[in-house]
Amino acid sequence: MHFSTSNLMFDSPKSVAMFQELDRGALIHYRDRVLTHKNTEFNVLTGFTEYFTVQPLISIGSSPLTREIISLDPENSPLLQQKYDQFSGASFEELVAYIRTRIFHIKTSERLMNAFIFEWIERHTPHDFTLTADNRYLPVIPLDDFIRSGVGVCRHSALTAAYFIDRLIQEGRLPPGSIRYVRDTIKFGGHAWVLYCPTDSEEIWHIDPHLSVVVNCRTDAESLYPFYGQEAIDRQLSRFGQGLR
Repeated sequence: MHFSTSNLMFDSPKSVAMFQELDRGALIHYRDRVLTHKNTEFNVLTGFTEYFTVQPLISIGSSPLTREIISLDPENSPLLQQKYDQFSGASFEELVAYIRTRIFHIKTSERLMNAFIFEWIERHTPHDFTLTADNRYLPVIPLDDFIRSGVGVCRHSALTAAYFIDRLIQEGRLPPGSIRYVRDTIKFGGHAWVLYCPTDSEEIWHIDPHLSVVVNCRTDAESLYPFYGQEAIDRQLSRFGQGLR
């Protein structure tokens, strides 16, 4: 699926008119891992992003020409903040269950996600898109819009978990520590999850709301091998294990 005028997949008059208008010039400029969108600078989310509640962020799909861009502006995400305020859990297991059952509660297939994106496109204007390096246009969809629909896959749930954990740390409900948003290829394809490492311990928590997985990698990393594959788990510990300290 490509959001481009060269390969239109939307045949309504509004879609055709929108893409004709998009053809007239770039609306958003991307440089130095920053995307400027509607006068706000969004930092591109990477595995080394440290803070999820104090800076606008965007998540670009593993196939950036065929996936939507997710935006998170902590100052302009009322639904995300509301969901956080309603969370009263005291464990990672409760956090994972909350995200899976109370936020992204609809079982989301690729077909359902595409249908949501197409419908979102129909309701929005060209200024809600970004221009890629090869002149393709992708929608920049706020995380709040996915929350409103209840539709989300691993990228959406992992970003939500990172935001929650960051706030839990700030409010003293979790010990100070580091958070990492992890993207990798596991046995069934590309996937995203979160690592959390308390500053005062050797623990490294693997937290995956999309798959309902919570594991301390320092003691039980091998339990992740059957589904994620040993190579993916070894990579995350090699890449982030020391960096989390």
